[in-house]
Amino acid sequence: MHSTRRGVICVVTNDPVPNGNAVLTYLNDGVGNLSPLRGSPFKTNGTGYTTKHVLPHFGPFDLDQNLMLSADTHRLFVTNGGSDSIAIFDIFDDGSLQPR
Repeated sequence: MHSTRRGVICVVTNDPVPNGNAVLTYLNDGVGNLSPLRGSPFKTNGTGYTTKHVLPHFGPFDLDQNLMLSADTHRLFVTNGGSDSIAIFDIFDDGSLQPR
């Protein structure tokens, strides 16, 4: 990562509401204190995955690798499990995101 983006943490809401999925971004101050990054949450324009009607259901649906960073660290790829789509964001030096 570029030094200006070091300490940025991204998580996906996995919201099953249509077009409700988003990326939450936080800045880590280096000692574990998190503060929301300006502009967060960043909408993915997709729907998260729900397990409410999936049978049999033996526990939480663990999303694996639903956030992927490009090799050059300039793009973030986010899966929207409920709408079977992928959101792509450009990453700015301050860690903020812009949909492509």
